[in-house]
Amino acid sequence: MTAQTRFNVVTTAAAGQIPLTTLARGVAPYTAVSTNTTGPMFGLVVGNSYDLQWPQYNAARAHCGPAQPEKCFNSPPCSGDSEASLTAVVSNWGSSISGYWGSTSNSGISAAILDLVQLAPLTVGANLFPYMSTGNKASEAGYLDQRASQDTDTTHNIVSTYLSSGTHNGRRLIPVAVVNPSSPSTTTVSVYGQFLLMANGSPSDYYIKKTNGNDPYCAVYAGPYNIGGLGPGAGGTTGASTKRLIQ
Repeated sequence: MTAQTRFNVVTTAAAGQIPLTTLARGVAPYTAVSTNTTGPMFGLVVGNSYDLQWPQYNAARAHCGPAQPEKCFNSPPCSGDSEASLTAVVSNWGSSISGYWGSTSNSGISAAILDLVQLAPLTVGANLFPYMSTGNKASEAGYLDQRASQDTDTTHNIVSTYLSSGTHNGRRLIPVAVVNPSSPSTTTVSVYGQFLLMANGSPSDYYIKKTNGNDPYCAVYAGPYNIGGLGPGAGGTTGASTKRLIQ
C-alpha cells in the first residue's frame, strides 16, 4: 500500500482596473469638450448634460465671438458645457467642426453608433482634428434613438437612477473622447468618458423629436469608461479602464 499525504495549497488572485490609453474600437463617433486638463473628471460633472455634437454655428449672429460664444449658435448648447468650452469651440472649430468624427456614409454612421466601429484608433494625447468632419448628418438622430431603444431601461434619464434601476443593459451608455480644441488645427484627446443617451420610452424617439439641423445632440456624463461593464469605472488618468487579473 502506498502512503498518501494530504496538504492544503494556498492560492491568491487579485483583479484590478487597468487604465487604457489607446482604443482601437469601442468609442462612439462623438466628442465632449473640456479645456480642463485635471483628471480624473477633467472638469466634467456626473449628471450634467454635454454636447456630443454642437448646434449649428452662425457667425453672422449679433455679438457672436469668443467674448460671447453662446451668441454664435442657432440653438443653445447643452446646459453642462462651460463658458471656456464654448469659447474653445467658437475660437477653434467655428463652422467647420461640430464634434463628430466618424464616417460620413449612412452605413458608416450606423456602424459607428450602433456597433462603435471607429474611423481610426484613438490615443490620449493625440490630435483628433484630421478625423473630424463638418455638418449635422440627418441619419444620426435615428441611429441614436435605435441604440437607446435597445436598452432595457428607456425610462430613467438621471444617471444615478438609471444605474441603480437594475433593469438596464448598458446600451444607452456610450464612450466618447473628451477633447480640448486648442488651435484651429489641433484638438487633443484628453481622456475618455461615458455618457448616457437620453430616452423617452420604448421605442425611444427622443433625438428625432428633439433635434434638427440647428440643434445639439446632448447626453449626460456618467463617469469614466469601464470597458465591458454596465456602468462607469475608476478611470484613472485616461478615463478608460478594464478589469484584468493582475495576480
